[in-house]
Amino acid sequence: MRRKTLLCGAGLFAAGLLVLGSTGCDKLEATKTAPAPVVTVALPITKTVAVYGKYIGQMDSPQTVELRTRVEGFLKEIRFHEGQEVEKNDLMFEIDPAQYEVALQFASAQLQMTKAQVLTAEAALLQARNVRDIEIDQANLVKANAELANAIQNLEEMQAAVAANAAARSLLEAAQARQKQAVGGVDGAKAALAQAQADYKTRVAQAEANQAQATASVATATAQVAQANLNLLWTKIYSPLKGRVGLCSVKIGALVGHNNDPTLLATVSLVDPVDVYFIMSEREAFAWKKLADEKKLRHMGEAALDVKMLLENGQVYNHNGKIDFVDRTVDAGTGTLKMRAEFPNPDWFLRPGNYAKVRVMLTEEPDALLVDEAAIGSDIGGEYVLVVDGNNTVERRPVKTGPKHEGMIVIEKGLRAGEQVVVEGLQRARAGALVTPQRQEVQAPAQGQSTQAAVAGPAGAPHTSETK
Repeated sequence: MRRKTLLCGAGLFAAGLLVLGSTGCDKLEATKTAPAPVVTVALPITKTVAVYGKYIGQMDSPQTVELRTRVEGFLKEIRFHEGQEVEKNDLMFEIDPAQYEVALQFASAQLQMTKAQVLTAEAALLQARNVRDIEIDQANLVKANAELANAIQNLEEMQAAVAANAAARSLLEAAQARQKQAVGGVDGAKAALAQAQADYKTRVAQAEANQAQATASVATATAQVAQANLNLLWTKIYSPLKGRVGLCSVKIGALVGHNNDPTLLATVSLVDPVDVYFIMSEREAFAWKKLADEKKLRHMGEAALDVKMLLENGQVYNHNGKIDFVDRTVDAGTGTLKMRAEFPNPDWFLRPGNYAKVRVMLTEEPDALLVDEAAIGSDIGGEYVLVVDGNNTVERRPVKTGPKHEGMIVIEKGLRAGEQVVVEGLQRARAGALVTPQRQEVQAPAQGQSTQAAVAGPAGAPHTSETK
């Protein structure tokens, strides 16, 4: 019984092998006879690629001015609508000027009074400088000296006469008395002249001091008038620039400038031109330097780099900008360098605070290869393309990609011109397998037209480029 069971199992196993063998042969035969899968291939196009740096920027006004009070008072008028465009020197606010008009009148009256005091002081100085008293004392001194000389001569003659017994001694004694009297007269005249001269100096010095004080009072009063004028002028606040005004910070009737506090009234920003601030990585800065050293950095003659701006809606702004500032240092915390581009804003559409993409043309890569972006595959080994050779055999080719845009991408390394690249049917193509290629004609941009492309730049910063 056991032997029968074994024989029966062996027979069944053999029958199963025959069935499996027959099925496997059928599949192998079917594989040998199946046609090669159809794939679409295309040849790379060769064009000059213009490489752009692309950065995220934020707009700001080149000049923003806060309108603040310079004098205290109650706000009388607001002469604009919030958010409107204003011209330079437009009247914006007016503070009640009454108290400052009164102050100006008082200061003007004080000035007139001090000017009158100056005239009085000048007249007194002129009087003090009168030398008539000195001249009289000088004449008296001359007269006294003459009398002394005459007395001395008379004494000498009388002495000679007495010695010759020609005159009495009483006459000699009289001559001696007159000579002593004349000496006293000279001394008195000298003292009187010295006193007159001293009085003159004192009188002139006092008059000059009074005149100087009066002149200083005029200067002080003049300054007070000027300050009163300024205070009156400061009751009117004008826009210092052409731009757009923001919200009012105060209302009519409010007390502003209290306790010398410069109350903020409103803010005006210059909006034409507009500045766009953006940053680049330190790595990109060195890349720019390398392009400049190799004389590949694109310049517009002697002007700044060609700068364009992409708005939030994707449109290219219709005015070119120029880079007018590069920061002196790299931010140590972020490793980035701040830059600024200036753009015209004649219609005042752009506003401070808007975000935009700044695009800077850096250089051109001649004879770059571009393929359909759909031809690029990616796996753990990196990016690759599938190339079909002359025997219709598929080859996996690692590549280094560059700029891409509108379905095209630059192949920087790993592909040659004229090679057929699989652009459709990558999932049906296998490396080393046969395929049936169908040619797809890629239309290159016409001469004079350009195709823009974008590529991730160093440290993740985006770049753009265009093909010509």
